[in-house]
Amino acid sequence: GRAMVKDVQAKYLNSPETPLLHKGHCLYNHHRARAAAHKSNRVIAVEGYVDVIAMHTAGFPDTVAPLGTALTPEQVQLLWGMAEEPILCFDGDRAGRKAAFRAIETALPLISPGRSLRFAFLPDGQDPDDLVRSAGPIAVEEVISEAKPLVDVLWQRELEAQPLDTPERRASFESRAFQALQAIGDE
Repeated sequence: GRAMVKDVQAKYLNSPETPLLHKGHCLYNHHRARAAAHKSNRVIAVEGYVDVIAMHTAGFPDTVAPLGTALTPEQVQLLWGMAEEPILCFDGDRAGRKAAFRAIETALPLISPGRSLRFAFLPDGQDPDDLVRSAGPIAVEEVISEAKPLVDVLWQRELEAQPLDTPERRASFESRAFQALQAIGDE
């Protein structure tokens, strides 16, 4: 539910995993978004329930969200069941970038021909609900249409990890990039 106390950091509080609900195996709105995703040939994954509701209301019925968890391998597979290149739409803050980088680590071993991810980053300090309210569906569509391929976000992550101002740092960059490529599954 919604956090109503001012000193609570999280905007929304999520219930714990239970024997009946394995949150890492489900996507919020999956049952509704599946048909819409097949029509639009895309699925958009956002970070939270309220964002899904805002996106759906704004004309994006092909939107889902993890159930209060970081994206899991099972959820990535569910996304690929709806579209070959799901769009992960993250908040435009540091936490959103970190979530994108974690999603890359989760997805790399699962990538195969015809299956990848794209990443859309919202303006700094905004989530999908904020953007829909402040700028409307057209602004959201612009962000979604500019989604970057996984490889571009991976490259950006590695460039941000440290400056490339010495031969040692460039060698470290090369090693990290090679490790990331090695993590990609091979059929």
